[in-house]
Amino acid sequence: MISKNLIAASSKPIILALLYREESYGYQILQRTRQVAGGRLAWSSAMLYPVLHRLEKDGFIR
Repeated sequence: MISKNLIAASSKPIILALLYREESYGYQILQRTRQVAGGRLAWSSAMLYPVLHRLEKDGFIR
């Protein structure tokens, strides 16, 4: 499993990269992240949604 510090530091760039390729909802982002990382990176909804809200607030996504 990947360390929590690395997950926290990489969450925004990973989410933005996934959304650049195609629009997605939270559940789809969670599934796609697991798939791309070969199961080594498993985010929870509790981790993902605050990051999505922050990206929206900062104007990166809508």
